[in-house]
Amino acid sequence: MNGMKKKRKVLVAGATGYLGHYVVQELKERNYWVRVLARNPENLSCPGPFKEPAVDKLADDIFVGEVTQPGTLQDLCDEIDIVFST
Repeated sequence: MNGMKKKRKVLVAGATGYLGHYVVQELKERNYWVRVLARNPENLSCPGPFKEPAVDKLADDIFVGEVTQPGTLQDLCDEIDIVFST
């Protein structure tokens, strides 16, 4: 890669929760590529009830799936280096 450091890719499960909002924000500030897992992607565009930042504009990729339905999670971790579950 011509001396360029590869950007690490992180999956954040639970990105719509209180902690998840801040984890995504911090990862982006630290220059990670971030995929978020969401059951309801509309919730990503809303700030949290305690002024947590909206996640939709921060995330590099939004993966729609439901943890309790394994069939919706196929390919979720493709090319992911780190999984962070909140």
